[in-house]
Amino acid sequence: MTKVQMFLQASQPDSDGKTRLWLYSELEALYPGVEFQTKNGGDWCRSDGQLRDFIIHREKVKGKSIGIRLDGYRDTSIEKRIRTDIFKSIRKQRCRVVDVGGENIECDHKDGRYTADTYSNIENQNEDDFQPLLRNVNLSKRTHCKTCEETNERYDAKRLGYSFGWIVGESRYEGTCVGCYWHDPRKFNQVISKDFKL
Repeated sequence: MTKVQMFLQASQPDSDGKTRLWLYSELEALYPGVEFQTKNGGDWCRSDGQLRDFIIHREKVKGKSIGIRLDGYRDTSIEKRIRTDIFKSIRKQRCRVVDVGGENIECDHKDGRYTADTYSNIENQNEDDFQPLLRNVNLSKRTHCKTCEETNERYDAKRLGYSFGWIVGESRYEGTCVGCYWHDPRKFNQVISKDFKL
């Protein structure tokens, strides 16, 4: 795992993208051998790095950064609001990956880049464009989607043991998330397993 992944795993941002203050010493105690203390530029927690979707607060003492807190999601040009009825319905469902329900279920935009036209107009949103994911699962998806956005290489589901990496398209991102495991894990499993014979 990267330092960002370790931090997100430990800090568990809430649905608003907020965490408590985490001292670097706390993170280093959780992940022995990993140095979280940052240099001048912010190192792993730069504002233009993997945490760029968050408002980042760096706690300082005498000019030295000693910890980090996420103060919510940054405003972007992409509309991320979810219609209330859809949000409530999705939150009552079980995670599509680990089949767990409860208060840690989040309403996930299937399109990891938020490019679907329906997202920009809250009145046109459809429940099928969202899915229930456990908070940890959603954080993992977010990390993979960021990697895809940075490299234009889609997540390869063969890393999870599947016989195919994608059910539509190939490894290169070509303007759509459809066919990627993370876009719709339930659909992915249905397609992969439909011709299974024992």
